[in-house]
Amino acid sequence: MPFVAQHRVTGERIDITRYRNPSREIQPQDCICPLCEGDLIMRIGLIRQPHFAHRATCESQYKSHPESAAHRNAKLYLQNHLREEFPEYMQATIELEVKLEPIWRVADLLVTFPTGLRQAHEIQLASITTGKLQERTNDYTSMGVDVVWWLGGHANTQENQLWCIETFGYSLSIQYALEE
Repeated sequence: MPFVAQHRVTGERIDITRYRNPSREIQPQDCICPLCEGDLIMRIGLIRQPHFAHRATCESQYKSHPESAAHRNAKLYLQNHLREEFPEYMQATIELEVKLEPIWRVADLLVTFPTGLRQAHEIQLASITTGKLQERTNDYTSMGVDVVWWLGGHANTQENQLWCIETFGYSLSIQYALEE
């Protein structure tokens, strides 16, 4: 969870993307991992997007995977552009990296509409099988959360696109990358 930390004392979410100058506005000693409660550090540079990193390995039962710079940037792109591209998202709340405990998953983006409908937007750039896509989709739907898959990179295969079309009636691709 590179963009969201948890405040050590209050338990509040700290979304580093919401700060103009995180190194001045966030106290690093207050930042822990929302999944394992381990200490986090801030990574801030001239080129890379500010994000959090673990001091040690995250020891959590959440089903999460390492993220590339391209994956992190794709999440930010979607968070910033969903409302521009899809008017139905104008009144929705869009949050990065929301943990969903009953299924032990972390949604890349969780969209909550005023009606209460929730959608997990998942970006998949690494190779994945349709079986794994189905397993993850089943996890979300078991909680009443719809899922929207954005396929890019090695995941944007004809097989995965056809699976999305058969399962949802559409297939979405995302081609957004930045070298780290």
